[in-house]
Amino acid sequence: MDIVLRGTIYNNMFKNFSIFFSFFLFSCSISDETLLSASSKIRPDWADESRTIFKMKQRMNFVGIWTASALNNPSLLCINAGSLAKTKISDYFKLNYSSSIKTDFSENSLSISYKSSENTSLTIDEIQEEGCYWEKIMLSSKENNKIIYRVFSRYSVPLSKFEN
Repeated sequence: MDIVLRGTIYNNMFKNFSIFFSFFLFSCSISDETLLSASSKIRPDWADESRTIFKMKQRMNFVGIWTASALNNPSLLCINAGSLAKTKISDYFKLNYSSSIKTDFSENSLSISYKSSENTSLTIDEIQEEGCYWEKIMLSSKENNKIIYRVFSRYSVPLSKFEN
């Protein structure tokens, strides 16, 4: 768990630094965002920066968002965004159910166990990857242009796992 928490802290620190650095570079000078290409012709409804945790089709959905230079491979960025989505699932349980939580990340799944006040435990092993969507975007400013990928990865858990 120490490794997972440390990884989460470093991911959050890196994410905050990336957001700050991007904001610093483009804060007053962004004038336009141009979509250059995308993984599909239509942007999915769930690929929305303002809605990263939501219910849909009897499942609780968690969306991880990753932004990086266009020099990266979008498939690898989907993995990074997926890790953020899995971290959101773990954080959701910590906030809403218990702070004494055990998280086990494996390559394709996530298992979360916790003990409630009634000494019951729950293991979530039905995490499902729902999809990944990416956009290649040109950020235009007065001084220069920058091309980035914005990647959304969605994972879901059956709503029944949230019932005690």
